[in-house]
Amino acid sequence: PAAAATPQGDALIGVAAVLTACVTSGLAGVTLEQLLKRQGAISLWLRNMQLALVGLMLSLGMAYWHDRAAIERHGFLQGYSALVWAVIWLQEFEPDLQFLLGTLLVLSATALYSAGTPQRKKDS
Repeated sequence: PAAAATPQGDALIGVAAVLTACVTSGLAGVTLEQLLKRQGAISLWLRNMQLALVGLMLSLGMAYWHDRAAIERHGFLQGYSALVWAVIWLQEFEPDLQFLLGTLLVLSATALYSAGTPQRKKDS
């Protein structure tokens, strides 16, 4: 009998990939904490924007490198019709009470943080 055509993985490569991911994740955390605790460091908001832009550039670059011809022919969001977006929205988004309370908490915390602390008047 012919052998079944099932994909086989290499356990050593899998373990090495997981260990590499763990080490790089730890290094990223330590580096981010060092950047945030440095004297005169820029704000967390700006640092997040910088990191997001770098990630976006790398992701777009890799997508273009792997699928250049299709992206140039059909665009980056090829195959994403209005129906696909509707299915993604309806299948994935299931707000429950915990989600709504969490959203309310985050929005309230953001508003309070943005308001700052009131300044006291000094008696002369």
